[in-house]
Amino acid sequence: MAIDWTITDLGHTYRTELRHGVLIQDVDPTRGFADLTVTLTKSDLLGLLGGARGLEGLSIEGDPAVVATLLGVLDPPTPGFAIVTP
Repeated sequence: MAIDWTITDLGHTYRTELRHGVLIQDVDPTRGFADLTVTLTKSDLLGLLGGARGLEGLSIEGDPAVVATLLGVLDPPTPGFAIVTP
């Protein structure tokens, strides 16, 4: 599955693709197609991924169930995760 995120305040489109259990990110994709295209701002995207908002009020083209499918396979964030340990 693939989702194109057109982020208006950054001027770029980012494609998130989940293929064979691997999450792939592409900037300004030129090939292929997306199952869903969402046009939004960066803060809208962060709210959507963090669970603070839904797709309501956003410009979408395609199957909105793709977002729920993607979020359903991601683990919730762990704020205390030690990225760098001494």
